Amino acid sequence: MTEDRKKLQRDFAIWITQKLSEAGHVAYFAGGCVRDQLLGIPPSDYDVATDAGPLRIRDIFGNSRTLMIGESFGVVCIQGKREFPEQRVEVATFRSDATYSDGRHPDYVTFTDAEHDAQRRDFTINGLFYDPQLDRVLDFVGGQEDLKNKILRCIGNPDARFNEDKLRILRAVRFAARFHLDLDPATYDAMCRHATEIQRVSPERIAAELRKMFVLPRRTWAVDVLAKSKQLDVFLPQVSPFVRQSIWIKTLERIADLEPPFFESVLATMLFSNPAVTDGSTNARVLEEQLANQLRLSRDEIEGTLFAIAHARTLANALEHRWSVVQPLLISKYTPIALSLANAFERGGEGTTGSTAWCEAQCQLPPAQLNPPPLLTGTDLQQLGLKPGPKFKGILSELRAQQLDGKISDREQAVHWLKKQ
Repeated sequence: MTEDRKKLQRDFAIWITQKLSEAGHVAYFAGGCVRDQLLGIPPSDYDVATDAGPLRIRDIFGNSRTLMIGESFGVVCIQGKREFPEQRVEVATFRSDATYSDGRHPDYVTFTDAEHDAQRRDFTINGLFYDPQLDRVLDFVGGQEDLKNKILRCIGNPDARFNEDKLRILRAVRFAARFHLDLDPATYDAMCRHATEIQRVSPERIAAELRKMFVLPRRTWAVDVLAKSKQLDVFLPQVSPFVRQSIWIKTLERIADLEPPFFESVLATMLFSNPAVTDGSTNARVLEEQLANQLRLSRDEIEGTLFAIAHARTLANALEHRWSVVQPLLISKYTPIALSLANAFERGGEGTTGSTAWCEAQCQLPPAQLNPPPLLTGTDLQQLGLKPGPKFKGILSELRAQQLDGKISDREQAVHWLKKQ
């Protein structure tokens, strides 16, 4: 988001609080935008909390501006219209939550005041309010002190917070990693106690957290915490048995060395800690099905992960291989992911120095040079008198290798080579 867009969104959120205040209500910025503001990070979006109920909010802003996206939970979306084009801000009524039967959402809510609203939130750093009219922070939970001391702490009883929403167990790790915070001991202990309960969270939501977590600068720390707190047992059981073995230290070193890090290259690195994955004992198709079921990953995410597992070592040693071996690996849409892991191998002394840099340079070649058209096709083989069959693939593959390695350079030479075969 550009700076102008961020300013426009902030101005819109301020305008909303002004309108609510003029109508006789309390209205504050709430949650993550306040935290980011205190950390000097431009917020990516703004949430407003108020003592006005959903229907009252609609009365103040009018039907055309309001979307009742979660009326039963007191959440209304305000649209910017002409003054703030394409802007939307969620406005929520201060509330207290009842029990969470499904481990994710409250069964019902009770509208209340700002202090009680803060008590139902997850972590102290997310339980802050900011009054833009008076330029003051309202802190009922000690969030400012925890930010100052770099602590990630649950609000109130951590067991209660994790019982309410199981996804918070994962979010605790992501927030601590993102903002370089230490986990409060009581929060960490509760996280470990409740780790297996993550299975009540949908795989899609788990994967969404991991996508954000795995590309952070502090990703290595985050992955290690997931392992030590037994969360990997739930959503990546192929890896969890190896976190207490020496291979895990190497795995963490590789994750730190990924350049650049991708969600898929971190996942591939973690799976590399399992010998059954790297030695082929686990069939690629089986692994594909496991990842689809455990995390509901997209086809591209799964294929990118498997491509890195299969080919990163070759790319890390590219200078030791023929061009015909390396070239097919450099024209895939998953090449950047494999090169990310290849970089980690090379940095850790598991590759040939300069290989990944050389591969990256080759990827910049003009398309006609990096991936020249084949000298002969299957149609050409038929026209030359060969009958279609299983041997076609082998013939064309060997001819392509001869071409890429510079042993055959034109169609005439290709036909001559073919006749000799």
